[in-house]
Amino acid sequence: MLRSEMISEPGLSILPEEISPAEGPLSIAVDLILEGHHVKGDLLFRGVPRRLVDILNALDSPFVSVRDAELFRAFSGNAAVQTSDIMHIHAGAILLAVPRSDITPQARILESVARVAAPATVVLPGFEVSGNIHVPPEVNPAAAYILATKQFIPLTSARIIPTQNASPERSEPIVLVNLARALLFAPGQDKQPCGL
Repeated sequence: MLRSEMISEPGLSILPEEISPAEGPLSIAVDLILEGHHVKGDLLFRGVPRRLVDILNALDSPFVSVRDAELFRAFSGNAAVQTSDIMHIHAGAILLAVPRSDITPQARILESVARVAAPATVVLPGFEVSGNIHVPPEVNPAAAYILATKQFIPLTSARIIPTQNASPERSEPIVLVNLARALLFAPGQDKQPCGL
């Protein structure tokens, strides 16, 4: 377990004044997919509850900390090769992040931006991910420089297809793709209104 003296551990952001150190860090259940492994556990973060994509894009450290972590070799079945109370993972090593719990705060009207779903495929080392990105209606994904950013972006109604072996593909309601690790981005043709 995380001890109170680890509150200021490097890699975790400082607590805001309104949250006391006794409360400790918040967490969100995740699957983090790396090149040859994946990690399941509770990703630790500071501040107020927010979406996983916002947590990953606001990192003030080169790594993330995962509590009650299980390390799996890619495509080796369901047996964890290692478990640990805490694992530190270099943020740049994360290819994909899949949220396993929902702590999404209620959207405020002034923060709401109209978006449309646009089909897209992103290729990363060992994976092809197809789904919908969400862009403002006036943005043409084919003309936008999506790969110019080094952030995580969400793809909804996503299919994750391993490209280096015969492992089965998997479907997820949402997958966060690390564009810093993307090899290519291929937009589809149609955009559909969405409720984001």
